Amino acid sequence: MQYQYGLIGVFLALIAMVVAGVLNLRAIAERKPEFRGMLGAWGFMSPAAVLVTVFFFLPVIILLGISLTDLSSSNFDNPSFIGLEQYTKLFNDRFFPKILGNTFRYVILTLG
Repeated sequence: MQYQYGLIGVFLALIAMVVAGVLNLRAIAERKPEFRGMLGAWGFMSPAAVLVTVFFFLPVIILLGISLTDLSSSNFDNPSFIGLEQYTKLFNDRFFPKILGNTFRYVILTLG
């Protein structure tokens, strides 16, 4: 439940930043006529920027937050913060270099 409120806060902050940016561009366009074309460009780019933010950056931020907690099926309602413990387990695992090598080899052979 905590993640839901955090996500709403992040979303509202992003909306506030977009609105503040548009208002700032409008003020600049009124003072300097050469920036009037930029206002139109930002208008066309803003839907793409919102989509990239919503479907790429927000999930990455949420997943980074989840990766720092102990979130399992037994304590799904009450996750506890464990920090970088899972990453230290991953990097100290004896199979990790082999798995990483296999992944890189697969990517190179697939794309090459």
